[in-house]
Amino acid sequence: MSVTLSPKFRAQNALTLTNSDLKLVGSGNVNIVLNNFDLINNSSSSAISGTGVFVFNGGLVSVIEGSYSSNLYCVQISKSSLIDVTLNKDLTVTNCIVNSGIFNLNNKTLNVKGDFANNSTISNLGEVIFSGSDTQTIGGSTTSTFNDLTINGGSGTTTLSQNINVGNVLTVSSGKTLNATDKIINLTAAGTPFANSGTFIAGTSTVHYNNVGVTSMAALTYYNLQSTGAATKTLLGNVIVSNQLSLVGTTFDIESNTLKLDGTLDYTAGGIDADNGKVDFNNTTEWNLPSTFFVGDIKDLQVSGTGGIELAANAKVTNELNMNGGNITLAPTKTLEIGTNATTVGSIVWNTGTVVGPLKRWFAAATNSSQASGIFPVGTAALNRYAQINFTQAPIGGGYLVIEFKDGMPSGTDYETDLPIPFTNAQGSTSYIQNADQSGYW
Repeated sequence: MSVTLSPKFRAQNALTLTNSDLKLVGSGNVNIVLNNFDLINNSSSSAISGTGVFVFNGGLVSVIEGSYSSNLYCVQISKSSLIDVTLNKDLTVTNCIVNSGIFNLNNKTLNVKGDFANNSTISNLGEVIFSGSDTQTIGGSTTSTFNDLTINGGSGTTTLSQNINVGNVLTVSSGKTLNATDKIINLTAAGTPFANSGTFIAGTSTVHYNNVGVTSMAALTYYNLQSTGAATKTLLGNVIVSNQLSLVGTTFDIESNTLKLDGTLDYTAGGIDADNGKVDFNNTTEWNLPSTFFVGDIKDLQVSGTGGIELAANAKVTNELNMNGGNITLAPTKTLEIGTNATTVGSIVWNTGTVVGPLKRWFAAATNSSQASGIFPVGTAALNRYAQINFTQAPIGGGYLVIEFKDGMPSGTDYETDLPIPFTNAQGSTSYIQNADQSGYW
């Protein structure tokens, strides 16, 4: 049996389909008003067709249930405050609007093929799937909290026009795009709370890994990346933070990946574990790194932004220091070390920027001739006075040198009376240092 409804229909009891179809036709949407009562589908998952709006209102609890899941064009929840519309069966809708009352998903699956607007409350979350092949929007006036939020289908973009909380896993499938615009994505689960194999458009959004368990972080370009909780968060691949990194008690384990940091730092506690990876500072204003910022040694350190960094603690780069931007400034008594011993000496790739403070370099028991193996790009904040040490004869056993360039003349030095300074070479010839640059010394 097939029942066809025109644009106005009001049910004062349960609307039950058994061995029948319900076809909604008219020049516009057909409003099916279920006033305090239920929608029960015992016919088939394709029993209801047409562009109808099922409006659930009134002050009593309503349910959507039956032997089959329903496929509806639009569901509108307009219940009285604190009154539920409860899913007892999975539901597929083109559009879903929660205007008032509570949409109780009851741990079922809600499949949305169009837009979702939450202006009230959703509860007892199961999985919400956005599976449309065109543009979809997650919006409304209220922040939506999901358990599992999945964006899948062959193509299309899902756009956030409201903040969201995800209690378990946010999944963006291959071929799909999530456009975060300027919203906040709050991820509260440990494990892998953001599984992305599609496209993530960060816009000016904030992604907040807000949990206390061990977590794997998606390899993405973030605008603002915030991390809260004392447990370690491990990068699943290369990560770029284009605006602000905010650390509240978290240790980032880079593993063998690259963490590229632009913009600014908001630091409360935590640090970066980069003993197997690379940190690239691409900031345009100086970052003042607290003494706990690096957890252990750094395999590769790159300064590519003009802002540079200031280190409050000793730092050791075990493999490569790459300087192509601003300065590395050391706090008083602190040292930047390249390499770990005479076997693992490290290297420096230098183009611009200055190490302001002591620079310690290891040398092997061998000759060296390249800039990368011998340069000390030291100086002051405004003046680079690099030195390059190349051994034409192998030093016995290898070892290290520490070089620092300091402002002014050495303490106790009188430029007028202490020059010239004689020195005698290995052949017995004496030469003299006649002049000195009063701007500084090594």
